[in-house]
Amino acid sequence: MNPAKKTDPGNNYQENDVYSYDRIKTDGKHIYYLNNYYDEKNKNHPFLRVIDVEDGQFLGYREINLKKDICNDDDDKTIDVWQMFIYNNMIAVIGSVSIGSLYPYDEHFSYIAFYTTDDTPKLIDIYKQAGYSGYPRITTDGHMIIPTQYSSTKFTDIKSSKDIVNYIPCYGLNDDYSPVRPEDILLPEEITASDELEYWIIGSIDLNTAGAPKICDIKALAGCSWCDYISEENIYAKSYSWDKGGKTDLTRISFKNGIIAPAAGCTIDGSVNHSGFFYETNGYLCIAANYAEYDKVFHKYSDNKEIKEYSYDRLEGSGDDGFYTYKGKNKSARFHILDMDMNIVGSINNIENEESIYNVDFVNDMALVSPSHRQDKIYAIDLSSPENPTVLDNLKIKGYSSYMQSWDENSIICLGESTNKDNYVIGVRLTMFDSSDQKELKTADICKWDDQRIDASTWDPNKENPEEIYSTSHLSPLIIAPEKNIICIPLTHEYYLSTENCIAYKANMNEYVFYSFENGKFIQKGDIKSPKEDLRDLGNNPRYDRALYIGDYIYMLSNKKIIAADLNTIKITDELNF
Repeated sequence: MNPAKKTDPGNNYQENDVYSYDRIKTDGKHIYYLNNYYDEKNKNHPFLRVIDVEDGQFLGYREINLKKDICNDDDDKTIDVWQMFIYNNMIAVIGSVSIGSLYPYDEHFSYIAFYTTDDTPKLIDIYKQAGYSGYPRITTDGHMIIPTQYSSTKFTDIKSSKDIVNYIPCYGLNDDYSPVRPEDILLPEEITASDELEYWIIGSIDLNTAGAPKICDIKALAGCSWCDYISEENIYAKSYSWDKGGKTDLTRISFKNGIIAPAAGCTIDGSVNHSGFFYETNGYLCIAANYAEYDKVFHKYSDNKEIKEYSYDRLEGSGDDGFYTYKGKNKSARFHILDMDMNIVGSINNIENEESIYNVDFVNDMALVSPSHRQDKIYAIDLSSPENPTVLDNLKIKGYSSYMQSWDENSIICLGESTNKDNYVIGVRLTMFDSSDQKELKTADICKWDDQRIDASTWDPNKENPEEIYSTSHLSPLIIAPEKNIICIPLTHEYYLSTENCIAYKANMNEYVFYSFENGKFIQKGDIKSPKEDLRDLGNNPRYDRALYIGDYIYMLSNKKIIAADLNTIKITDELNF
């Protein structure tokens, strides 16, 4: 087993060999950047910006009006753009279109708009699939896997069985938008009673012919609550039932060569929070889970206690006499390893009792687990023997871990939150761990950016007040590139300001800070800051939210401008305002 996450300048990876999307991509000659611009009427105008670059200089840019291409500038339709891929000389732009505002019963579909990678991209085709988009991926065999979540119209609003589009999801290329065929709808043995039917829809598109995307397969999983994790050949659907003993039903769905087929399933104790809690490698699936048992407690309305007092408990009605709450107990953080038949072959049932998992990263034959309420620990779990996962070490650190990856064969880099002696978050922390002895992780070096959080005793409504500093909690804005010996961390600084009425609002600025790692130490190379701006202008905020490098130059983008800098000196070489 050798799990590891990696990045390159054009694509970020959650999973080895599986392309992930982002808002910024490059083909080496152009930088492509997606933006949602909101006008004074709060109408969104998404566009694709194409910027010509060469050796740290900007040669020009163009903008593609996505709303015009995808829904003919129809003001009755709301369009959003989220992410994109570049693959086989095609740009695949991912977003959604809706008519109406009553989620989830509005008319809604996700789209993939395919464009050429010419100097001025041209629209090729538009693929549409009912529902809200999940986590699309492109596998190494050239297939895009598209999961979406779809809810039917309320059953009481369906007037006839012929009203198919209101209870069967649709899909198609261009003008062909038709219901999923009956043989492609997968029904569970049991569906929980509800006012509507939920589906997870999984589509696959063959991208192996440049300029000609082709639908390969489609399946709709009725009654499925979430499809969370995509590996090279499988997607995993989950359905958690806290009221049935806190168990998660898992289904492995294969899509080898783009053909989607259910393969195996199982039930495990506990909940699997999100895709970062999964990792598939060498024929095994590793899963981190948070387990709890639940007591069902009845409360009479005559007890003179309002329901809102139980807002932190799960509620269930029980007629006119009272209601139930479900309270968790016997909590534990767990870890399971399953084979491809979804049989559990190895488990750790008590990484830590009365604790849950906040974050897990899979690095160099290890799972690195951060507990939720113990910001001073990271557990290292040895995965080299699937039948016998073992807790190797718990490393004492101060702060939460948000993201980890290999730096080299003997080092692991970690971005997280800095905490004080009382375990309160006070800023951002970057740590390099020495993993040369996997049975005993050691801290090699630390960088911290601590702030001064607002406190009633220090608040002054007549001036700018102390800042809060935080960083990203996900992979996309980071650049961690051992091949360039460069670490690029985004930091956001928020300041509380006063108005004439002494009502506080925030302004902010952000920066990218640059470090190398030399002789066991972080070395600061420089930083590039954005101007401080009022947070009330979020739709057109100048904060840098993405960066990438091409050759020896790094490029940082915001809604309003792009900056180029030399990677060796961190000196700005060019700027372009939009």
